[in-house]
Amino acid sequence: MKPLLLLVLLWWTLPLAAQSTQPTAADRGRWRQRVSRVTIYRDTYGVPHVQGKTDAEVMFGMAYARSEDRFQETEAAYIQSLGRQAEQSGEDGVGWDVFFRAFEFERLGQEEYAAATPAIRALADAWADGTNYFLFKHPEITPKVSIRYQGWMLFTMYRSFAISPEAADVDLRSLAKIVLPAARPEGEGSNMWAVSAAKSASGYPMLFVNPHTPLLPVYESHWISDEGWNLSGLTAYAQTAIPVKGHNEHLGWALTVNSSDMADIWEEVFDDPARPLAYRHGSGHRLAIEWRDSLRVKTAAGFETRAVTLRKTHHGPILGERSGKQLAVNFGNVDHGGLFQQWYAMGKARNLTEFKQALDINGLTYHNVMYADTAGNIFFIHAGTVPKRDPTFDWSKPVDGTDPRTDWQGYHTPADMPQVLNPPSGWMQNTNSTPFLTTTEDANPKRTDYPRYIAMHPDNWRARASRRLLTQPGRFTFDQWAAMAFDTYFYAAEREVPLLVHEWQQLVAVDPARAAVIQSMVTGLGGWDRYGRVESVPALWFTLYQRVAAPRSARADTTTWFRIAALEAVRAGLVRDFGTAEVPMGDVQRLQRPRERDGESYRDDRPSLGLPSADGGLVGTIFAIGTQQPAGMKRRYAVNGSAYVSVVEFGPKVRSRSITPFGQSGDARSKHFFDQAPLFAKGQFKPAWLSMKDIQTNLEQAYRPGEEKR
Repeated sequence: MKPLLLLVLLWWTLPLAAQSTQPTAADRGRWRQRVSRVTIYRDTYGVPHVQGKTDAEVMFGMAYARSEDRFQETEAAYIQSLGRQAEQSGEDGVGWDVFFRAFEFERLGQEEYAAATPAIRALADAWADGTNYFLFKHPEITPKVSIRYQGWMLFTMYRSFAISPEAADVDLRSLAKIVLPAARPEGEGSNMWAVSAAKSASGYPMLFVNPHTPLLPVYESHWISDEGWNLSGLTAYAQTAIPVKGHNEHLGWALTVNSSDMADIWEEVFDDPARPLAYRHGSGHRLAIEWRDSLRVKTAAGFETRAVTLRKTHHGPILGERSGKQLAVNFGNVDHGGLFQQWYAMGKARNLTEFKQALDINGLTYHNVMYADTAGNIFFIHAGTVPKRDPTFDWSKPVDGTDPRTDWQGYHTPADMPQVLNPPSGWMQNTNSTPFLTTTEDANPKRTDYPRYIAMHPDNWRARASRRLLTQPGRFTFDQWAAMAFDTYFYAAEREVPLLVHEWQQLVAVDPARAAVIQSMVTGLGGWDRYGRVESVPALWFTLYQRVAAPRSARADTTTWFRIAALEAVRAGLVRDFGTAEVPMGDVQRLQRPRERDGESYRDDRPSLGLPSADGGLVGTIFAIGTQQPAGMKRRYAVNGSAYVSVVEFGPKVRSRSITPFGQSGDARSKHFFDQAPLFAKGQFKPAWLSMKDIQTNLEQAYRPGEEKR
């Protein structure tokens, strides 16, 4: 799609009243009551286990605890969802703000809050209270943007989670010409598996939870209330208050992003000069809605306030123009909502029936769900708030907005989506891959039963690697299950190494001198066991080789000797940087956590740990680590991939282990800034304690919000 013009009209400068963040007497009294009813337990890894009398008090306590560890990340998520990025980033944030204002997240969040049940509103209010109370107790913290947090903002933040440029079959960057997140970097994706008694040595179901995201935003927490909440899991990107993946004493679930088309573009025709807001629809016209909004923009001279004019049709906000037609864009679930309520209900569910009732809220935008429970069930669904569409149109391109047949026809329900329950094989897997290969053939959903715009992901290397492990004979012990989570077998090497060896053998016949230069590398790769270990030299060769060769292989490149050229480039780079090609994997693939709040970047002269693996999409490994090589550096540093690894066994007493790449705290002065890293680098877990007895046995500190040791 060609770059398009963003329709943003700048008008005049308006004053913006400062928002008071000072607490009232009522605020202080309410906070005192909440504080008296909640306790934060920090285990020996700094993970907060927050216990309260009610779910709302736990929300209050967890908002405080997370702010202790990661306030800056939480604040950034609110700033973005409220369309106030320009107050922090200046001109670079204007596009973001216009984008979020165009979708009216603030209005929608306020409306969802007003329509919510009193119990749900109480949770949202408690979250806002916990965040405000943290700032009150920590005046040394200087927020980037002045915000008095309110309950409705939680729903605005969850609405923003529905916007995923990578989960949509829409080129939003070229459409809007705005600063959106970079395209999904290597290493992103996710893995999840489940096995039932048929593949479990103990006879209890087991779950593997492994999101592949940027490494820094992950946050582990445990929520405990006298109202039956006992949820341990992971929040994501600071956009979600409660865990998006986790388990309680009855059940657990994992997520992977799926490929259903959940966004579309409509070409709108405004052709009535007398009525500038009239656009053609069917045999007549409809009127667009136009409104003005104001942005506060940081500049070198201070702040200035700009007004923008925005427009929307019944299809969605106008974000671009092409060939005289204005382009409306919409995402599934932007107007639907319910995401916070759904995740809350999923975490409170006690059995499969209640879990499916939570799924029926249909607020989950673009995720697969994999489930296991203590009753012996395993379940998979390719979920998402997917619009119903006329299948005769090509929805991968802008469609004719004048044709009423292109209007969305509501949303598909969970019952419409591909799913698998208790397959005879006893195993299921998904790695951002097709749901039609979830388990053995006879138990899989059938592609022909669903519209093309549902489930467009193909099979992938990680799915093949998963099936290789899950179809091994026999049943898995919990220790074996945990070890499989860190499997570093490079499945892509099964295909690519023989092709490279064959091409090299052809080269020997025509240019033996050239072939001799890389002979030892080809021989090493040919004899390699295909595992990515820190001490493995061929593992590094293959990883670097794939960076060069894989894109050309994917394009079916027929250039003579392109595989040879790729390996030659690997050799030249290693000799240049290290003086030899014989470099072990862990000498180049490194785990380092810069003091990101201080503006530090990755550096070769700072301490780091060797890593045994590489990007899962590149080499087809389960323990996936995406790396980047900063300018001027010789080593590559982990930036995304296995951001959280968890294994759970659902027996009479649920057993769980977890690990994150760095540590619980975002404060470089904390001992929990990098304390999990040595375990992670070795492919080892820490315990994830669920019972209060285990928490008390492994306790570092217990305190009420505002009374912590500093």
